[in-house]
Amino acid sequence: AVVSTQSTGGDVTLYPAAKRLKGEPSTVEILDSEIERLPSIFKAEVKNRSRGDLEVEVKNTKCHIIPSLTVVIPKKYPEQSPWVKETRNMIGRTVENELNNKLLAMSMNCTLTQILLYWDFCIKKVLRSKAVK
Repeated sequence: AVVSTQSTGGDVTLYPAAKRLKGEPSTVEILDSEIERLPSIFKAEVKNRSRGDLEVEVKNTKCHIIPSLTVVIPKKYPEQSPWVKETRNMIGRTVENELNNKLLAMSMNCTLTQILLYWDFCIKKVLRSKAVK
């Protein structure tokens, strides 16, 4: 629209305000939002924000003997499930084996939060079994 300004004698062209496209949030936005809502027992930090997959390092704040868990978040998250990177620590590997068995039993995609809740369950299960022996 063209608007005349009488005081200066010139015309000013007004353009319509740019419309924000209603697109889907990016993987990073989805991940950041999910990390903000994690239960307080998990301390998560995104370690790799390259153009490829993202890596999230998670610590269980209630169980310090278990090493942190590294979860790889694919570019197409949440359509594709994240996966767990292996650890070299023996007890961590035992927990991860339990976790991987649990995740393989699921037939659907899972979220970072689901993986971490299963991880916490597996930590407790492994520690109980070690205490019994």
